[in-house]
Amino acid sequence: MKSIPDTEIIQFCHKHGWLLVTRDHEMKNMHHEEIRKTDIAILATANNSAKDQDEWVAAIINLKGRILREFKKHERPWFATFSRSASLRIETIK
Repeated sequence: MKSIPDTEIIQFCHKHGWLLVTRDHEMKNMHHEEIRKTDIAILATANNSAKDQDEWVAAIINLKGRILREFKKHERPWFATFSRSASLRIETIK
């Protein structure tokens, strides 16, 4: 599998108006300036220690309605983390 730099993914999702979903909850800190220059929404796992990916998928399914509302209405750029227990924390990037 080819590795693609985070900055390319950030710009690609920004260009297409897509929600970026990642397991990299440190992306906000590592690429703060790059994210700040975009109109992107990023959803990251609160941590990436879950051994079973199904737990993360179930959390996204449980949060689907709220994620869609935030994606449409929350000021961008924003970075959100979600937990396996389906809690969601959103932070506007300034």
